[in-house]
Formats: sequence, structure tokens, C-alpha cells
Amino acid sequence: MLKEFVNNYVEKLSNLYGCSKWRATSMKYGKKKLAWLEFQGAACPICGRDHYCVVSPDNKYIQCSSIVDERSAQAINDNPQINWKFKHWIYPKNANNEAIESDTPRGSWWINTSKNNVLSKEYFKNAQSMKLGNTIPLAQPVVTDLMNRFVLHAFPLSEEHKANLHKRGLTDEDIKAMSPLRGFGSIVDDRHFKDFKMVYPNGVPKVEYSYWLNALKKNHLPLDLWKGVPGFFEVARTIDNKTASVPHFNAYPQGMLVPFVNEDGYIIGFQVRVDHPMIDAKMIKKLPDTHGKVIVKIDNKTETYTAEYSYPNGKKSIVVDTGKVTFKEQPIDLSKVGIDYKPIFIGKLRNKYPWITSSSYDGYRHGKLGINGTDWTNKLPVEVAYRPEIAVLEAGSDELKKYKQTPKAVWLTEGGLKAIITAHLLPKYFKNDTLDKVGHDVIGVPGSDQYSKFIPVLKNMHATSATIAYDMDMLTNPRVKEDMLNLLNTLIQNNIKPRLALWNLNDGKGIDDILTSYNCFIKFKEINVDQYKK
Repeated sequence: MLKEFVNNYVEKLSNLYGCSKWRATSMKYGKKKLAWLEFQGAACPICGRDHYCVVSPDNKYIQCSSIVDERSAQAINDNPQINWKFKHWIYPKNANNEAIESDTPRGSWWINTSKNNVLSKEYFKNAQSMKLGNTIPLAQPVVTDLMNRFVLHAFPLSEEHKANLHKRGLTDEDIKAMSPLRGFGSIVDDRHFKDFKMVYPNGVPKVEYSYWLNALKKNHLPLDLWKGVPGFFEVARTIDNKTASVPHFNAYPQGMLVPFVNEDGYIIGFQVRVDHPMIDAKMIKKLPDTHGKVIVKIDNKTETYTAEYSYPNGKKSIVVDTGKVTFKEQPIDLSKVGIDYKPIFIGKLRNKYPWITSSSYDGYRHGKLGINGTDWTNKLPVEVAYRPEIAVLEAGSDELKKYKQTPKAVWLTEGGLKAIITAHLLPKYFKNDTLDKVGHDVIGVPGSDQYSKFIPVLKNMHATSATIAYDMDMLTNPRVKEDMLNLLNTLIQNNIKPRLALWNLNDGKGIDDILTSYNCFIKFKEINVDQYKK
């Protein structure tokens, strides 16, 4: 059967490349019209990228979509036995829209891997191991803060994202007060901001423009200050042993930049609140193979789905059901094809708050050879959102140091954006004497299970008590409830008095939801430490 035939090829490729994930492209190969497969995790043996390049299902041909660069040149030099062919697929165009020759042609390297025309085993092995190379350690906070302020200047907050902050309870005055030092930004579309331009006069690579180098020069700062800052990596081009390199910021994905600030007021890095998070359709109840197949496709922007039915006899598939994704179990109506059986799927959101990172960009991205990325695995920060009048103080200032050393109560919650919103809404919801007791400032961790990250920050802030404001689904979600209880124990073990902030789940899930509504009731439950220990 064709399915078994295809599976056999995929299994062989997976064993060869050490990766089971492949994307079937629209390009067809051979008499059976099978799809060329795009690398999805394994490294292309020519350039080392883990995406874009494709391989024929029988591994006879590889199309490497890199430009003429250092890695492809190395592959050619290391494998002289191969008859390399370069097929252009993009040319610059003149005023008459005619293709013209270029010093920097883009195209695909085609190689036939049959018979003796194969990549050396040693080179193939090295290509897989080079997918992730050396990275630079995380820079000091004062350095990350300085570069990240340049980032916020380059990616100002959009009107759309400002409107979203208004819905969350922030005023224009709140947003304006934050913006000079550690406010929000927007990645509208990474194609709209070109932070460098490389040219090739007479085939020699040369940096014609660099936003970041210009900013550093203008402010009389070291030109390598970007190194060690999450999101930055170096793009290099080498032709005929002549190299040009330039810093590049990983402005991806599209969404609102949320700064993560430490207790000293320095921006350590960013999360992105994604505008249109990817939604996966997970089949809970599948259609029996004898009845055909159902494929659910989801439009992330509109959050709608289209269900297509494929006949078991190979007849052209048809749309059988459409609707809005509810993120709950949804049955698919197959009455259009005369089937009473109803498959069930559920929409699953991918990460809504990914980190801006460059740890994996010493490999390729969008055709750029990246080196000197920053690995901050296991070093992800927490959000310290000070009360509004403290949040405007300069990072590392004597005033901020003095406030940090003052004994205080602090709120604890999940999420950086939620912490910032909460810190600005607390004085609008509570009187000052109440906040003196339960806290003016808020710390947010990336997730409820990251509770251990609270402790060193609380100690640095001289916190004597902590108000836990986890989402109220901790009453119904066993995992969140367990995380909250672990946090309680951790606070007690570190001699920090805990209390709980509680509200009706029907009024809102998160503390920011409740504070935005203003008319909901929040009560505090003081934890008797001696009694709790018993």
C-alpha cells in the first residue's frame, strides 16, 4: 500500500538523520508523486539548518536552500566526490521586472546521493552535531538592561498593543510613566524592521548598515556590548576567506514585548505575548481507518477550524464541518458524507508567552549564519514589578537600593505581564494602609511550578511576608493547587510569613482580572505557621 511505502521511507530517513519529525511539502517527487520532506529538527547535512532544506523521500536528492556561504562552501570542499549543482530560484529584478544576475544569488544546492555520490559519513555526523554550537554566557544585568533599552527604542509599543493594555486596566499615564525606562514594546512584523544590510561589491561581503552598531557608536559604547544579551546573535558571511559579521536581534514572534526586570531595576530579557498563538487540533476520538480519515485545520488568527474528510478509496477530500474553536472537546459532524460516527477533537494553544532568545541561533535562521548566541537555559528571570512611584526610579540608583532594603510584604503571582498590571492596579483598588500590610510590590514567575525562584528575590527585597495570588483555578486544578501548597511550605521554611489572596473564580481567574473589574471582593487568609506545621 502507498501508506506503508511512504512510512517505510520516513522510517529510514528518521533512523538516518536521528529525527522523526518531517514536514511534507507541496513539491512532488518521482512517478508516485510523493512529497519532498522538509527537515524539522534534524540538521541539513549541507548547511546545518534544521528547517527550510528538503530531502527526497528515498534520500536520493537533497535540496539545500542556503545562499553561497561558509557552511555550503565547507561542504563542497569536504566532499569533492559530489557533482554539486546550484539552481537559482531568486534573482534580483530590474525596472522592467526582468531577472538579472547578482553577486549574491539565492537558490538551492542539489546533490544526487546515489551510488558513490554521497556525503562522507564524517561530514554527515559533524553536520548533525553542529546544529547547536557554542554560545555566550549571559551578560551582567547592567549590560542586558542597556541593550534592551535600545531594543525598546527600536520596537515601540503599537497602538493595537496599547489598546490591549487599556483593556487590562492601564491608563496612558501608566504606560507613559514606564516607557522611558522599562516599558512595553511591539514586534509588529520582523520583515518591517531590518537591523542590518549586507552588500557584496565584487563578491566581497561588507556591512553597509547596522542599527545596533550605529546605536553603540552614537553612545560611545563598546561595539560588542550586545554579546551575552538574550535575543542577539551574530550573522556572518564568508566568501573566498573574506568575512563580514554584524549583530542581529531575533525579533520573533509577532506580539507585545514584555520586559522582565530584576529587583535592582535592570531589564534582563523579554517575553513576547504572541498576537496569534499557534493552535493545535488534538484528536480525542478518531474515525476508524475503514471509514476514511478526518483532518482538522485551524486558522490561528480567526480561531476557526475546518474539518476535511478523506475517502478510504482515495477520492478527493471534502469539507464536512467548520466552526469556532472552543478549546473544549468538539464533535465533528460527518452527516454530509453519510456517517453517523462523530470524531472528537480539542484545540490546544501553544505557548502564548515565549521568551526572546538566541541560544539556538549559532545555526541558521531565515538563511542567516548565526554565531555567538546567548544561552540562558535555567537562568530565566522572574518579574519584579515595584509600586508605580518606585518603578520609575533609575536602575541601580541609591533610592532603589534603599527601598529594596526596607522590610516589606510582597505579592506573588504567575506571569510577568500579570505582575506588572497588578502592581499598577493595587493602589487603585486598595487603600494604602491595607497595602502596607499585604504588599505594594509584585513578583511574577513564568509558571506556578517555578515557586522556588521566589525565595532568593524575596530575600534580596527584605520581604518579611508574602501574599500568594495564584490563579483561582488552583481550587479546581490539582497541579496548580500542589504548586501553591509547595510554595506555602517553601515560604515557611525560609521564615517568610505567607497569606492567601482569595476571590470567587466566577468573577475572574487571575488577580489582574479581579483588579480590573473593581467591583469584586478579595479576601485575605493569614496562614498560622505553627498550626500549619502541625
